Amino acid sequence: MMDILPVSGELTRKGYSPVTVDRRRVLHIFQSYLDGKEPGYALEEVKNVNEQAILNFLFRTYRQSFQTIETYVFALSHVLDFIALKNGKTCFEVHESDVRGYVHHLQKQRYAPSTINSRIAISQSFWRSLVDAGLLRSNPCTSIHKLREGQSGHAKKVISLYERDQMFAYALKECSARDYLLLLMLYSTGARVGIIPKATWGSLYLDVQGRAWISVEEKGSEERSIYVPATLLRNLQKYREYQFGLPPDAQAPGIATLPIFAQQKSVTTPISRHTAHRVIKHISTEAIGKAISPHWLRHSFATHVRLKGGSLEAIKAQLGHRSYDTTLRYEESVHFQTPAGEVLAEDIPD
Repeated sequence: MMDILPVSGELTRKGYSPVTVDRRRVLHIFQSYLDGKEPGYALEEVKNVNEQAILNFLFRTYRQSFQTIETYVFALSHVLDFIALKNGKTCFEVHESDVRGYVHHLQKQRYAPSTINSRIAISQSFWRSLVDAGLLRSNPCTSIHKLREGQSGHAKKVISLYERDQMFAYALKECSARDYLLLLMLYSTGARVGIIPKATWGSLYLDVQGRAWISVEEKGSEERSIYVPATLLRNLQKYREYQFGLPPDAQAPGIATLPIFAQQKSVTTPISRHTAHRVIKHISTEAIGKAISPHWLRHSFATHVRLKGGSLEAIKAQLGHRSYDTTLRYEESVHFQTPAGEVLAEDIPD
């Protein structure tokens, strides 16, 4: 853990003007920190007090993947820019009413409750870190409560088994082998899309029972193993043979560091998360007439496994949930409810 800012209160409003946060600069500076550069490098570049505060927060609390850091920076710049441009305040002058005004703005813009709650949680952590650093006396978000979400996106963002099969059929016929396997990987493992750029041929391995797993660094910078179904493994082996001419059981240390899902023009460069999103959106739009994201496949995996009798414990382990409550939301969705009116179905005339 490193501090970019002194905790003596040196950070002030002096010279401040309500300009927006440069997210690219913040992420560039933070990446420099990860690469081992001294924090003084950042101090020389950052002139915006809100950017300094964001960096201070990141340096103090960094325990996450860089993907999560990008989410933090986007969320914090959004709330700080809104308050700066609307009320002319820095993060050190924000009151509870300013944060409530931001939440109200998100509601008026019809942001999903889950998105708003995520912004609230990140904001609470941000201002709490400034209090802990001695830069603020109180957290303006202390009394800001999350919204009631009702039915979560877990219920709404699930494709049917028929839609899944239509996507499989379309991808097999119309898409490249890579994109077809991408669809299979995301659905049949329930993995987050963030693992796709990190999945290498060397990360695949078999346990003592002959079952396949892929070892990846996922959310929170923690390495864990994700089960790979036998049918998916066979398809991956066929793809490897197609790409490199290697038989299924052949040892190939030379390709261990190569990405499974590589760019079309470079076998050494993995596709990005953006590309994975674009591929799944294209397949779903063409196959079932609606655009879905890779996370729909994650929700669909968990829902379909549960419907077929899979245990919540197994689903929790496969999805990498830290909290059992997160997994339990699948069980509480409409897909597993028995509607009261169902018993009257035969009594209602056609």
